[in-house]
Amino acid sequence: MSEITTKETSKNELIISNSDLSTVEELLVSGKTLTEIFSDQKVLPISLYKFHSWLRKPENKEAKSRILEAQKLGVQTLVDLLLGIYMQDISGRQLDPNVIAWTREKTKFIQFLATKITDLYSDNKPQESNVKQTITVSWLDSPELQRQYLDLEAEELQEVKTREISEKPSN
Repeated sequence: MSEITTKETSKNELIISNSDLSTVEELLVSGKTLTEIFSDQKVLPISLYKFHSWLRKPENKEAKSRILEAQKLGVQTLVDLLLGIYMQDISGRQLDPNVIAWTREKTKFIQFLATKITDLYSDNKPQESNVKQTITVSWLDSPELQRQYLDLEAEELQEVKTREISEKPSN
């Protein structure tokens, strides 16, 4: 009979409280990056690497999804900020051409990131498809293959009829 053994948990095991995670989420939504949060802001006394390692653990799946959602919202915040810059009345002021060029480059970068992180700003939105496609190549040289083929055809015909019935508009 095998013996059940348990390991003592490491004293260095990383535990992030819900309030610390909420603080990270708030900063992400405000447009900060994880690099800024963990290097400049020092929100948590850990490195960015340790935070990513903590997120990769299976038991932290919910926290990972919260962080990803906060990052998406942060990109949307940055897009909103850039739209605000563009909407300002700049006709009455003399702007430095370098500032305009730098803003344009930042805009291109944010647009690039926005399309990669969230499909809200993407032209290639994921589409769901319920189409079942099968290709059957057979010479029907045995009664068993012929029976399987006929059964498959009957099943597909039944699916088409069911779909037609469910798609009929009700009067």
